[in-house]
Amino acid sequence: MRKRIVTLLLSALLPCNLSLAETMMTGAYTEAETYLATTGQNLHFAPSDLKAATIALAEQFTQSCGDTFCSGDFSNLHAIEWSCTIRQVDAVLGQCIWIFAGSYVKIDRVTGALMPVARTFVCHLPVTGTVQDLMSFFQKASVMGDSGHDGLTQTKLPGSERTLNEVLLGCLGG
Repeated sequence: MRKRIVTLLLSALLPCNLSLAETMMTGAYTEAETYLATTGQNLHFAPSDLKAATIALAEQFTQSCGDTFCSGDFSNLHAIEWSCTIRQVDAVLGQCIWIFAGSYVKIDRVTGALMPVARTFVCHLPVTGTVQDLMSFFQKASVMGDSGHDGLTQTKLPGSERTLNEVLLGCLGG
């Protein structure tokens, strides 16, 4: 009941757009790719650009994996998915995660049976700011640079003093 009253009050302030008032009340978030595809404020950054940037970062991860992250049991880590939420009404970042997976196989020496061990890692990325800040980060970070992984090691996450490399070391070890 209280939510309905507040929604009605907001709709009175914004009489032409009840859905905006409802969105403000619910704080509705959407996935970044969906946000870019559906908003008129795509900031000259299309969903395909976002996909290309995350692929470039995954390639940088692969380049640096053997030297940093991919030691120990999970020596074959792969970047699976990067996902961020955006609050629709004002383009503020919600949360970003980067998901990785790795595996290894144990052998039962008596029976010869293979016992696969698989694990996923969900790395929470400390980001703040707006979708514009996120897109600016992706544009800078997707450049591999001289090392082949400068985007991981030199570009600070939006609203953070940490690089992806620093966050991933904490999440994945290495």
